[in-house]
Amino acid sequence: MCHDDNEIYQIFEGRLHLEFAAAYLFYNQQSLAQQLIHALKYKNRRDVGLFLGKQMGLGIRHHDLIASVDGLVPLPLHAKKLRKRGYNQASVLAEGVASIINKPILDNATTRRVHNATQTKKSRMGRWLNVEHIFDIKNPEELENKHLLIIDDVVTTGATIEAFGELLERLPNTRISVLSCAVAVGI
Repeated sequence: MCHDDNEIYQIFEGRLHLEFAAAYLFYNQQSLAQQLIHALKYKNRRDVGLFLGKQMGLGIRHHDLIASVDGLVPLPLHAKKLRKRGYNQASVLAEGVASIINKPILDNATTRRVHNATQTKKSRMGRWLNVEHIFDIKNPEELENKHLLIIDDVVTTGATIEAFGELLERLPNTRISVLSCAVAVGI
C-alpha cells in the first residue's frame, strides 16, 4: 500500500504503526464537512452521524486490510461530555461503519479518564499536552491479539488518536488502523 498520497496516514507516519489509515472527507472552515460534523456534535443530529458512518463504511468495505479488522474502537468520550451531548459522536459513526462492513464495535474496553479542554484553538504541542495520559484500558482481553480500527470524527494534528493509539499498541499482538470521518486541511 502506497502512503505517499494519503494525508491521514502521513499525519501518523513515524508516530504510530498503522495497518491502514483513511478519512472520508476534507474538513476546513465553512465546508460542508464542517457543517455536517457540527450538526452531529452540537445539534443532536445522530442521523447525520449514522449517514456519514455508512458512507465511510462504503468507502472502505472493499479494501484488502478491512477484512482483517476484528473490531471497531470509537475514540472514547469523557463521561461528563457524554452526559452533556447524550452520545459519543465517534460511536455513532462506528455504528454506521459497522452496519456496512459487519464488524463488532468494541466500545466497552476503553475509557477517557480525563475531561480535557477543547482542542480547537490549541497548537500542535498544546494538543499533545492536552491529551497525554487521558485514556485507559478497562478490559484489555477484549482488545488483545486483534486488528482494531479506531474511529474518530475529525483528525487535525492527530494528537488525540496518537495518544489513544500508543495505549492500544502496548497490548500484546494488537494491530491498529484509523478511520476518521474527516481530516482537517488549512486549519
